[in-house]
Amino acid sequence: MKSIFRRKLIVGVMTVLALMAIPVVVYAHTVSGEGYVWEDGNGKCVFARSSIWESSGDIYLKILNNPRKEWSFVDCAVGWEQPTSWIRVRNQLYRWDGSAWDYCASSDWFYNSYPTTEYEVTSSADGGICGAGDYANIAGAQIFHNYTWVGGTKYSGYHYFP
Repeated sequence: MKSIFRRKLIVGVMTVLALMAIPVVVYAHTVSGEGYVWEDGNGKCVFARSSIWESSGDIYLKILNNPRKEWSFVDCAVGWEQPTSWIRVRNQLYRWDGSAWDYCASSDWFYNSYPTTEYEVTSSADGGICGAGDYANIAGAQIFHNYTWVGGTKYSGYHYFP
């Protein structure tokens, strides 16, 4: 009886130690905003999701661009595949100064490298790059349609960084 208890105890302790050794990414708090940033009135649209969070002292920004089209008389119902380089996204970091959002930093435009119905990019900036305060991602999501870039921006909501 003592031997079975001892084996179970040893296995239990080894399991706990093994789990403690596995690195885990922790997102303390993620805020996101999403919605349509462009509609053509004929069932086609661009849906975007903008997010911001902090991990290990760095600020992370994410933008999802999801072109959609009509299906069975429902506008913006299914993915709308775009050719290579016809979807572009950009993360833009802003800091609240107490009365307005001040530009802090921006990524370059990123373009899809293969035909797809959605494109997502995550970028990072050093935490507190513009000082302590409330930060937001005001991200751009566009597609190339009828020889012009159409789309818009999406506000993530704000997150405090010390």
